[in-house]
Amino acid sequence: MTDKNKLTVKIYGNDYKLVSDDPKDYMKNVARYVDQRMNEIAQNNKKFSSSMVAVLTALNIADDHFRLKEAFDALRSEASAATAPYAFQQAHSIDVETEKKAQDYEAIGKEFKRVLDSATHYQRELEDVKDKLRLLSYELERKARALDDSNDRIAELEGELKEIRG
Repeated sequence: MTDKNKLTVKIYGNDYKLVSDDPKDYMKNVARYVDQRMNEIAQNNKKFSSSMVAVLTALNIADDHFRLKEAFDALRSEASAATAPYAFQQAHSIDVETEKKAQDYEAIGKEFKRVLDSATHYQRELEDVKDKLRLLSYELERKARALDDSNDRIAELEGELKEIRG
């Protein structure tokens, strides 16, 4: 069994623990690329949520992936016809880039799922806090009414006391 490389990286302000057969430098480069792309999109769209930034980044990387794959397939076809060494070298370069984009896309997909799960969790917590706030508000109103009733009763008793004394 091969030892996996483990690495903690920061993507869009969040720490992630990566485990991979790939070298750590490669893992760092992939994480850095995803972080840069997310920050570029966030910079141009300041009102977008983290999940929206993640989705747009994933779409951009997927777009790059498909464009590179198309270019790769076209070059591969040309290389087959021409059997030129240069075409094979280009095809290999595009293949490597396509694989890198696929890995980037996968990383964005995982980040998107994590952000979506986190948003769901925080939404549930927010609903719990709202429920508690409603209960406390109800309790406060109930006690305020009880205090008003007590103040009215005190005023009534003070009036009776004045009549008796006076």
